[in-house]
Amino acid sequence: MHVKCLEHVEYGPNGWGYESHKKRHPSWDEIELAIRRLDRFLFPYVFLWATEDVKEQVLDDGGDYLNVMGGEGAYWIAGSFNGYFERRVDYPEQGEGRVEVWTSDQGMTTLERHVLHDLEAVIRTVRYYCDHGDFDPAIRWQV
Repeated sequence: MHVKCLEHVEYGPNGWGYESHKKRHPSWDEIELAIRRLDRFLFPYVFLWATEDVKEQVLDDGGDYLNVMGGEGAYWIAGSFNGYFERRVDYPEQGEGRVEVWTSDQGMTTLERHVLHDLEAVIRTVRYYCDHGDFDPAIRWQV
């Protein structure tokens, strides 16, 4: 499997204060559970790292990871690998409206065009990255 470390955070019930959890060499079942558990508030995001070396798990253009944020029918997915930094899904026909994909703590709002609403499509996209270390060709990505 391409993914060597699963990272997710869990916020407190008031939306402040969090714990970061990392699992080296996660199984597909653990990854799928983490994605399905996303709820925008207590469990707002997941990082799938291609390395288990914490020093290489960095949020810059040198990292190799897939980030899934959101839950409850609104998911932002971005890949930083193969020469891209946070290459996002892109469906311009969905419009430029704003969608809150993370509602606790600092939160995050993104354009509707960068949101997938189908959880099963999200699961398939994550599985593709886990198996191939690449962008799922069945999904439209930013050029």
